[in-house]
Amino acid sequence: MNDSIIISNVDIEKCSIFNASAEELLANTLYENSLLKDNTVINGTPAIDFVMAYQKKKFNYQNATKIGQILIKTKKITNEQLERALEIQETDSRPIGEILVEAGYCTQEELENALKRQQLLRDDLHELYDRSNKKSLWEKVCFHVGC
Repeated sequence: MNDSIIISNVDIEKCSIFNASAEELLANTLYENSLLKDNTVINGTPAIDFVMAYQKKKFNYQNATKIGQILIKTKKITNEQLERALEIQETDSRPIGEILVEAGYCTQEELENALKRQQLLRDDLHELYDRSNKKSLWEKVCFHVGC
């Protein structure tokens, strides 16, 4: 029995927010649905390698949506300022943004702009992982390969 499958024309546009490849998307979809075997290979590469790459990109994207990272990336605060604010937060339950503003590391307006940017980024990520999108992608894969 030949269990090789050729898949073409996969819509990976929704994964472009963190540059996932078609192989990474396919491997991760198989993994999330418990269909990945230890010896599964995609284009000559162990599928688990693609899963790991996908998960790393997803983690990095999620980390980049933290408010402190957004403020650093937009050069509103420094790494050192964020570290000091995080130290304060260990004994203070207030949100990190409030601590950053109170310390004078950024303005309220800069924080609000960063929060808006954070919401847009997280909306993109939420849409990517919305169950209906995942289900429809999986249904498309199953339709074409006969699950």
